[in-house]
Amino acid sequence: MKYLIAVDGGGTKTEAVLATCGGHVLRTAITTGSNPLYVGEEKAIQAVIGSVMTTLGDTDPEGICRIVIAVPGIRGCRDRIVHELGLPREIISFHPDDFSAFWGALAKDHGVVTLAGTGSFAIGVSLTGQRETVGGWGPVIGDVGSGHWIGTKALEAVAREFDQLGPKTALTEKILRHYRVEKVEQLRSSVTPGVAYLAPLVKETAEEGDDVALSIVRSAASGLAEMAVAVVERLGIDDKFYDLALTGGISKFGEILVGVFEEHVRRSCQEINIVRPRFQPVIGTLLMAMRETGIPWTEETLGNLEASYRGGKQC
Repeated sequence: MKYLIAVDGGGTKTEAVLATCGGHVLRTAITTGSNPLYVGEEKAIQAVIGSVMTTLGDTDPEGICRIVIAVPGIRGCRDRIVHELGLPREIISFHPDDFSAFWGALAKDHGVVTLAGTGSFAIGVSLTGQRETVGGWGPVIGDVGSGHWIGTKALEAVAREFDQLGPKTALTEKILRHYRVEKVEQLRSSVTPGVAYLAPLVKETAEEGDDVALSIVRSAASGLAEMAVAVVERLGIDDKFYDLALTGGISKFGEILVGVFEEHVRRSCQEINIVRPRFQPVIGTLLMAMRETGIPWTEETLGNLEASYRGGKQC
């Protein structure tokens, strides 16, 4: 039997799956982030290699017909990854995370997807194949609505409260506890680059009714919606033939963010179908592997993925 391996990575985590060519997921693995912009090249390389080897397990490498690695910023590391994996170069391909997110969310070739993970972007494809992308600038220039953006805004709110420039917020106590410090001043030496891991803390604080945290979450939703609307308008696809989905870790905030996102999109886009993502980005990467090996996306195959993805053996 022949198998496929798909790897989807970002700044926070890396997920990999081993599947049959018929779409049956057999094994999954989740490890640390693999975007070099956030974790550095060495950690990124080890995360990718580790996820591939873990999902491979005791499977005969001769049975692997394709490995697709969809990680932003990883291309510069590909020669070393291929060398250390010790697998044939011709079966391994590298991609950014745009179409893994797109195909994972929609399982089709047209529509609009906004990804909100450690970073963020929106991508759209028309029925004629025209493409448009907004965002994806990374942590320095800014990924509005991303986990990193949310974490940064939370830290800014704590600093503004301390400087008596902003309102009081429960985020202060929670963030001090998170970093195991007693004074706000100590955050200067405790916070390191890459703060997407603070996003769940902001979600929790917002759900408890903290106005500052709620404002951050709503601003994130608004910013993500703004990117989606820009893509729809530039492609001219506000039409019932197209779907629009929000995907990525931040989309799991639930209605506190997703509801605001959808409300903002609908103010500008009246016809496009707003849908929930069908699959996670790692399955979009697997669909990419299928396409590269000439395997069609049939409803049977997609159904197999839906039935087996969480049922696979997690390592």
